[in-house]
Amino acid sequence: MNDTLPPQPTDRYIESRGLKLRYVEWGDPTRETLLLVHGSRDQCRSWDFFAAELLNLYPALHIVAPDLCGHGESAWNAPTQSYRHEDYLFVLYAVFQSIGKKTVDVIGHSLGGSMALLFAGCFPDRVKHLVLVESIGPYAKNDDEVPEILA
Repeated sequence: MNDTLPPQPTDRYIESRGLKLRYVEWGDPTRETLLLVHGSRDQCRSWDFFAAELLNLYPALHIVAPDLCGHGESAWNAPTQSYRHEDYLFVLYAVFQSIGKKTVDVIGHSLGGSMALLFAGCFPDRVKHLVLVESIGPYAKNDDEVPEILA
């Protein structure tokens, strides 16, 4: 087992819809980009060891991982706002615009997987490959109906 710490990413900050958002990046920004989207109880740095292993296997890779709004160092929505899939979609699109790529590969975990799926559905010409880990798509029902559906 490798006990060394993973390489430290570079912090980036952008603003979208009045919120300060953070994302981190590893590797060479001129290379193909892999966008990693975290789950509901995670943040961008949850990907550290995964990113390190990927870069060990594929050193010519650029990896970007955002903190969704209300996670990590990204700002929280106003108290009158909720956290719906649409809010997170704005974050992903803002990060995508910030990195200036025509296309990305996307891996999403849990909530991040449903967000990756929604991003790919809204912008299919921007996503080359999509991987979902322990994920289901966004619900087409009201939030209060979801527990009954899952049951």
